[in-house]
Amino acid sequence: KEKIGGLLKNAHQVENYLGYLKISGGKLCKRLEKHLKKWQIPLIQEEVLSIKRTASSKLFTVKAKAGSYQSRSLILATGTQSKKWRPPGGPLLQKFLNKKIFYEAALFRNSKKAKKVAVIGGGDLAFDYALGLKKKGHHPLILIRHHAKALPLLLQRTCKNKIHCFEQVKIKKIQRQGKMLIFRSTQGDF
Repeated sequence: KEKIGGLLKNAHQVENYLGYLKISGGKLCKRLEKHLKKWQIPLIQEEVLSIKRTASSKLFTVKAKAGSYQSRSLILATGTQSKKWRPPGGPLLQKFLNKKIFYEAALFRNSKKAKKVAVIGGGDLAFDYALGLKKKGHHPLILIRHHAKALPLLLQRTCKNKIHCFEQVKIKKIQRQGKMLIFRSTQGDF
């Protein structure tokens, strides 16, 4: 429903896409879009509301906000979205959203000045985001609710790049202190 590639645009490095040994997620998204345009493949960017298939017509009907589309085949490529995702914080979270708190690394990377950055999460995305931020000159640290679940390769690279990782961190509150945000947690303040 949004830009081509979804969360892929945030990937620091993609190494598991056939044809590329290493490529940034942003570059891969641009190449995918260029490929679609070259072959004049129509791209409809809408939110899908429902999908139905009737036995009589053997067609899928995809209903979106602006209209309906039919096809004999359908590929669901829903991307990486956690069903258990829970944002930390509370009202303060909304107050600083897209100013000091971001859901995607691509939104933060516009920052020119090197900053201390807390990356909250323990999966592949969190570790990849932290590596990308480190490459841009920032100073990330990773706060994980339970245990790290990232690929061993990402864990090794994070360690090699001296990115600190804290496990068993349950954020209780986010407070502003001057220009910084302080994350109050069961493990102390970050």
